Amino acid sequence: GKTSPPAGGGDEGKNEWGLGNDVEVLACCRLTAVLFTQGINAQATLANAKMGGDASIQTSINRASMQRLKDYTASFRGSVCRTGVDRNSKSPNPGGTPGGGGGGGEGILQKLDRLYNKAQGCVNESCVNANEKNVNVLLKTSDLCRFLNGTHGVLCKSGKDRTSMAVTLEQARYLCSSHGVVSGKKSAEIMRRHGVRRHNVWANTGQRNFAFNGINYQSLPKCFKPPAGCFSGSVMT
Repeated sequence: GKTSPPAGGGDEGKNEWGLGNDVEVLACCRLTAVLFTQGINAQATLANAKMGGDASIQTSINRASMQRLKDYTASFRGSVCRTGVDRNSKSPNPGGTPGGGGGGGEGILQKLDRLYNKAQGCVNESCVNANEKNVNVLLKTSDLCRFLNGTHGVLCKSGKDRTSMAVTLEQARYLCSSHGVVSGKKSAEIMRRHGVRRHNVWANTGQRNFAFNGINYQSLPKCFKPPAGCFSGSVMT
């Protein structure tokens, strides 16, 4: 896209980019988008059991996205090999070996391969066993995308209940992996009980409880279950 510098003289006729005010700043960025989906509620249970639904579309979406992610990972690997930069040391590796552990830990290519293989394995497993709720499809692909300097969004139908469970799970996992937090389960529970997600639900429904009835609660994978006293079947969806 094209960004026009702000008008005005500025210091000695320079704008905030240090350029003359008559200079246009051009910035182009190509985005690669992927979508991974996994049903986790009671409707997904019925679909997996072939009782009023079909999980084949989910499988097709995940397969196509994994292929696209595979291509991007290969491009990322090629860039690392050309530059010889190791993520641990933030500098070229000794001897010019990409990902050779210049920072004294796992090199960038070793970690890339490990994360990619985990993501690919989860997607393959979910396609073979399409009647199971493989939440690792969401978790492992997000890990890989984050390592590739990407970002990801999480969304369910309403964007407030299952989304809240998924977002707080991701936050708890990040606290454990990057900030030394010991109990991810406890961290997720605290954020679900007291965090801003409760305010999000209130802003949408006028109630502070997540909208899960007994059947939906029982159908959720353990890592997506809200704490006791924080959900209700009478909340508007």
